[in-house]
Amino acid sequence: MEKNEKINYELLENGLDFVYSSCCYLGKIENDKSFLKYGILHLFTGLELILKRKLLEEDCKLLFNNSKEYDIKKFKSGDFFSVTHKTCMKRLERVCNIKLDDGTKDLLDSLRETRNKIEHFQFNYSISALKSNHAKVLNFIIDFIKFHLNGIKLSQNEERLFECIQEELTALDDFVEERMNQISSILTQEEMEGAYITCCPVCFQKALVVNGEGFCQFCHSTISTICDECNEPIIDEDFKDIGICKNCFDCKIEKDN
Repeated sequence: MEKNEKINYELLENGLDFVYSSCCYLGKIENDKSFLKYGILHLFTGLELILKRKLLEEDCKLLFNNSKEYDIKKFKSGDFFSVTHKTCMKRLERVCNIKLDDGTKDLLDSLRETRNKIEHFQFNYSISALKSNHAKVLNFIIDFIKFHLNGIKLSQNEERLFECIQEELTALDDFVEERMNQISSILTQEEMEGAYITCCPVCFQKALVVNGEGFCQFCHSTISTICDECNEPIIDEDFKDIGICKNCFDCKIEKDN
């Protein structure tokens, strides 16, 4: 590369490059724990850029957190307060008519929360949970590009990055399948003995054994806040102290009214 040569990344290409970089880091986490940190940071950054590409397709003003502050000069220079993850998700649903199920929203929110802990505080993370979530996020990204960015012709480098990400996903899917096969007999036995098996809020695999408290056989996470009504993990922080999940709380309010 020439010293004075300019480097240019289009929005989607930039996102794909970050996602592929995350695969490279997370594929080597056994060698250096810092790879886990940078892998998560790059994965979330890439995800956000890819989601923003859809907003750009709809209207460039949607990339501004406050769309009323849109300015063509600021847009072209990139010198503006970009849309937050929360606002981006709302605009994808309300403006772009992209409906995401609650499980997908929880998955992406979990990745955002982990990213925030890495950037602003401290964190600990199960490698098994990380690989599981990485696979699920990659699956989401691939489907998002296929179904919601299908009107965009990928450049040669974007095609290459997309194919590399698909290859990385295959390896992660193999890991998840092998791990689930390893614990299947344990889950069956636990269920026969009366335990409730549900989705773990950490690794998002159906491997959380609830018997008083929850223990995930996939990622070995312990979940102490379990809903007294439905035995599901309580995700929302505002409901953990009252011992009931938001869904059951809403149902009670409906019945009372």
